[in-house]
Amino acid sequence: MFVPATKKKRPPRVYASDHTVWKTGIKIGTIDWFQWLLTIDSFSFVIGIDRLTVRRNCRKPLHWYAYRKHNGKLISRYVGMDKDLTHGTLVDIARYMKVVIPTDL
Repeated sequence: MFVPATKKKRPPRVYASDHTVWKTGIKIGTIDWFQWLLTIDSFSFVIGIDRLTVRRNCRKPLHWYAYRKHNGKLISRYVGMDKDLTHGTLVDIARYMKVVIPTDL
């Protein structure tokens, strides 16, 4: 029997430009932001034309890691705990993954 593939649900997007979660209006760093983080396992952080995925670690659920593909390789970087997920931290991680990592490979 043919079973159609289920469509993967994309993680929510967080935009650096206006500091908000797409379609919710939740601002990064607010109480609503930290409560929202407790309800999700991953999200995409979009800064300009670049994007990285931020995921909760399955073994240590309070810890988050950022992931980005570069030249077919998956690159990861520790972001921190829930309390560390601020706009500044996310922007710094995105810049690091865009600039430093490609030259290190």
